[in-house]
Amino acid sequence: MSNNPVKSPSCLLIALAVFGMSVFGVIQYRDDRDRFSGHSRLREFNFVLEVLTGQETSAWSYPVTRWTHPATVTVTHGDDAFRQDVTDAIHQINNALGGTGMNLSLVTGEADIVIEGRPLGSLWKTKDKYGCEAEGADYGFFCPIYNEKTGATVKAVVGVASGLPEQRTRSIVLEELVQVLGPQNDVPHFTDSLFFEPDDGAPPWNKQLSHRDNKLLRFLYLHLEPGDGPKEILAAFRKHWPTMASHPPR
Repeated sequence: MSNNPVKSPSCLLIALAVFGMSVFGVIQYRDDRDRFSGHSRLREFNFVLEVLTGQETSAWSYPVTRWTHPATVTVTHGDDAFRQDVTDAIHQINNALGGTGMNLSLVTGEADIVIEGRPLGSLWKTKDKYGCEAEGADYGFFCPIYNEKTGATVKAVVGVASGLPEQRTRSIVLEELVQVLGPQNDVPHFTDSLFFEPDDGAPPWNKQLSHRDNKLLRFLYLHLEPGDGPKEILAAFRKHWPTMASHPPR
């Protein structure tokens, strides 16, 4: 879903950090990737790189962002059906993250992540309430706030259109909460992915976490750190991706 993260000094620092990468580092990464380009896993690497360093509303690439501790979630607006959608999404996410040290827990009161469900056309109320900038995000949005020094995510606001037919609201809740965890970009590589969005045409409504998406979340929280760039992602991908499991060991 479209989003436009809160404009804050931390976001600017993250963008400047990428822009300021040394010429040598960029050239070295490109050389490494070119040698990797003939490999059968190139498509998988492009998926990982683009989802972790891109954003839906920007042509820039950004360093890796993620939480460095388990996060709490609270529903501050929404009916019982919406709360159940949030509960189901958290359960699915935690199943993927088992053993990584990261998880989401639903609480009442103050929390790291605030999520609101409002009827379609009313999400502007959540945007205004929390000062979120999310142009055109009628169905769902998220506004992350980052630590200025490390780039780690420290707070977030999520808004989702509630009461949509079939499983649409639940699908959007899942997508927005997963994007709050760090993987933010929609890409056209794999049709079964939560992050799939075709180059033309509408994305599917009933999205779920695929095995590859689970693997991506585990890869992010086990082998990457906030601030990592393409070189670090490539090195970790080569070392860990081929043997990564999509679920924690039983």
